[in-house]
Parts: sequence; C-alpha cells; structure tokens
Amino acid sequence: MIGSFLESMLTSASASSVTEIFIWLMLVIVMIAVREGKSGRQGLFLEHAPAVLVSLGILGTFVGIVIGLLDFDAHDIKGSIEGLLDGLRTAFITSLVGMTLSIALKALDAYWFAPARSRSELPDSITPEHIHSVLTQQVKLLEGLNQSLAGNEEGSVAGQLKLMRSDVGDFRSALDRTHREFQDKLFVQLKQFGEMLAKSATETVIEALRQVIQDFNRHLVEQFGDNFKALNESVVKMNEWQELYKQHVESLEARIELAINELERTATANEAISRSLSTSEQSIGTIEGHCQSIPMAIGQLEPVLQANQRQVGVLEEHLGTFVTMRDRAISAVPQLQQHMETLSGQLAEGVKSVMTTMHEGAQEFGRSVDLTNAALTESAHVVSSKSEQIAENMQDAAQEFGSSVRGTLDNMLDTSKTLEQQMGLVVEKTASAMAEAFRQATGKIQEGLTGSVEATMNTLRSSVEGSLSHTEAQIQGSANRTMGAVEAQVREATERAGASLQIQLNAMDQAIGRELEKVFKEMGSALATISRRIADDHAEFTQRVRA
Repeated sequence: MIGSFLESMLTSASASSVTEIFIWLMLVIVMIAVREGKSGRQGLFLEHAPAVLVSLGILGTFVGIVIGLLDFDAHDIKGSIEGLLDGLRTAFITSLVGMTLSIALKALDAYWFAPARSRSELPDSITPEHIHSVLTQQVKLLEGLNQSLAGNEEGSVAGQLKLMRSDVGDFRSALDRTHREFQDKLFVQLKQFGEMLAKSATETVIEALRQVIQDFNRHLVEQFGDNFKALNESVVKMNEWQELYKQHVESLEARIELAINELERTATANEAISRSLSTSEQSIGTIEGHCQSIPMAIGQLEPVLQANQRQVGVLEEHLGTFVTMRDRAISAVPQLQQHMETLSGQLAEGVKSVMTTMHEGAQEFGRSVDLTNAALTESAHVVSSKSEQIAENMQDAAQEFGSSVRGTLDNMLDTSKTLEQQMGLVVEKTASAMAEAFRQATGKIQEGLTGSVEATMNTLRSSVEGSLSHTEAQIQGSANRTMGAVEAQVREATERAGASLQIQLNAMDQAIGRELEKVFKEMGSALATISRRIADDHAEFTQRVRA
C-alpha cells in the first residue's frame, strides 16, 4: 500500500519540479550552515551538513531514475525515451549540485569558519583577574601535588615508598630464604641425579638397547616372517609338485609300455598276415601248376570228362573265384604296406610332438603323450581291425574254396571211382600245398610286421627315455638352481639384516652419546643462566635499596 502511494506520488510529480525541490532544499541547508559558521560556533549541523548534502544528491539521483522508469513504457520505447531522459537529467543534476555544495561548504569551513572560531576563543585583553585566576589554579595544583607526594596517607608517594621498603625487605628475606632452599634442594637433586646417572645409565642404556632389539626382532618377524612362510610354502608346494610329476611320469611310462605291448601284439598279427599273404602267392602259383596238370589227367578220362563237363565248368568258375581272391590278396599287400608307412609316419610325428612338448614344459608333456597314446591306440585298433578283416576274408575264401572243392569231389565221386581217386589225390596235394602256402605267407607277414613295429617301438622307447632323462635332468637342475638361489637369498637377507642391525646399534650408541652430551651441556648452561640471573637480580635489588 505504501509502495503504491509512493509510486502514484512520483508518477504525478514531474522531473523538473523534483529537481527544483532538491536544489532549493540543498541551498537552504548551505545557507543555514554558512550563518552558523559566521557566528563562530561549531555545531553538529555545521559538522554534518556536507554529508547531508551528498546524501540528498544521491537521493535525488535515485528519485530521478525512479521517475524516469515509471514514465517508461516497454511497448512505446520511442515515446517513453523523453521521460526516461528527464528522470536521468534530474538524477545527475541533483548529484552534481549536492557534491558541489558539499565541497564548497567544506572549503568555507576550512578556510573561513575555522580561523574565525579560533579568534573568537581568544580574549580581547589580559587583566589582573585573568592572572590571579591562573595563579590560583596553579597553587591548587601544587598543593594537590604536594599532598600526593609527602602526605601521610597510604596513597601518597611517601606512603607508597614506605610500603615498598617493607615489601622489599620481606621480598629480600623471602628471596634469600628461597635461594638457600633452592640451593640446598638443587644440590641434593644434583647429587641424587649424579648417583642415579652413575648407577643406572648403563642399565638404562642396556634396557633401551634390549627394547630396541626386541622391537627390531618383532618388526623383522612381522616384515620378513610372511616372506619366509610364503617361501617355505612354495618349497613345500614344489616338493609336492615334483612328487605329483614323478607319479605322472610313472603313469605315463606305464601307458607307453601298455601302448608298446599293444603295438607288439599288433606287429605280431601283421607279420603273420604278411607271411600268409606271401605264402598265398606261392600257393597260388603251385595251384596254377597243378591246375595245368589237371587237363592231362582229364585227357586220360575223356569219356568221364564228357560226362562231367558241367562239373569241370563249375570247378573252373571256382578256380576263377580263387584267382580273384588271389588278386585281392596281392592288391591288399601294398595297401597294408602303405598303411604301415602311414603308421610309421604317424609314430614319427607323434614322437616329434612328444619331444617338442617335453622341451616346452612338463605340464604340456602329459597332454601330448596322452594324445600320442590315443593316436597309437587308434592306429593299433585300425591295424588290428584291418588284420582281422584280412584274416576273415582269407578264412571265408578258404572255407568257400574248400566247400567248392568238396562239392566237386562229391560229384566226381558219384560219377566215377577212378576219377574220384585221382581227383582225391590232386585235391589232397592242392589242399596241403595251399595250407602250407597260407602258413608260410602268414609267418612272413608276421615276421615283417614284428620287425618293423619292434624297430619303431625301440626308436620310440629310446626317444621317450631320452626325453624323459633330459626333462628329469632339466627339472633337477632347475630345482637345484632354485634351492641355491633361495639359500643365497636367505643368506644375503640374513647378512643384510645383521649389517643393518649393527649399523642401527652403532647409530643408537652415537645418538645416545650425543643426547647425553647435549643434556649435560643444556643443564650446565641452564644452571649458569639461573646463577647469573639470580646474581643480576640480587645486584639490581641491592642498587634499588641503596638508591
């Protein structure tokens, strides 16, 4: 409500009228101050008039700014700029007038009113009454001063001196007594201190050294105990790892030995198959020779052959089947040799992989050997399956051929007893020759496979044993180097700890000596200072008493 009233009042007032009001008000204040200054009086109005003029100028400044802002319309800036400029003109004029009148009034007070006040304070002429009044005042002051100096009261200087003399006497007596007591006590304390120092210096130093050594040992255990424990645990873990590695190597040797045995058995079977195949070739050749002699025997039995032409055709078909079986057996031999070469290559690659893995590390060694063992086992199974398949094929062929021959012989026996006897002899010879050929071929195959597999396994065994020996030597050398390094580090750490302890003990002895010497020097200087201070105070007090 008050703000609205002030705003309406300022809105109704013009900037020029407000400027006139502030200027006349400041002129009235200046005239009143000048009249008071001329009268020779130093009043509060004259003293605060310059500050009031400056305050009125600042007040007029803000009033003019408010009037200009009240007349300003943001929607009509061009039409409102004149009212804003009038308000700013009022603001600057009132400030300028107020500061100018304040400066002028201060100059008048300094150069005109102040000398006039000084002249008005001086009397026009000095009369005997003025001199008498001044002398009377001086007499009163001197009487008061005499009373304060030589009066009997306690507040006078004489009374204070008497009290000070008695106090000084009491203080001197007390000081002498205190000084004697202090000397006695100091002598007793110094004597006790000397005795105590002479008696317990060594024990104290020894106890302090013992405490320091105990602290050092405790800190040493705290600092290096964990390291020694970790080192001990590492050595224990290394021993456990060596034991586990030894067990792993033993189990690996057992696996390799088992694989060697399997390969030896496979080699034996393959050698038997190889010998059987070789003998089969020879037997087939023998059978061909016997077959060539069969037409001669059949020529003698031409009537019977004509009757049994169909049986001979059947026999020829069976012989063709056997020739096909021979061709298959002959073609199987290169495949078997190729498979053995592949097996040898796989074994060589496995041995190379094992050697490389052993050189890379003991951990990869086990995995590589397992892979090699798996490969060898798979190869053995493959060879075994192939050998069994070949043996089964040969057995089936032999059974089929035997059944065919037996059927033919039965037919020929039914036809003619003579042909039965001759064919029986031929068949018996052929069967015995074929059996012998099969046995020889199987034996040769077994011998060849056994030799090759044994050579391969010997090479593999020697390579594995050499790798194991080399790995074991490396592990043993590494363990020896590790233990040597550990012992050297422990020895070096012990030597460093001993040297550090000796250095700390020497430094402690030197520090204790320096501290004792410093304490004795400070105590001597303090005693000298106290004695000198007491002597100076006593001399000063004596001089004061004498004065």
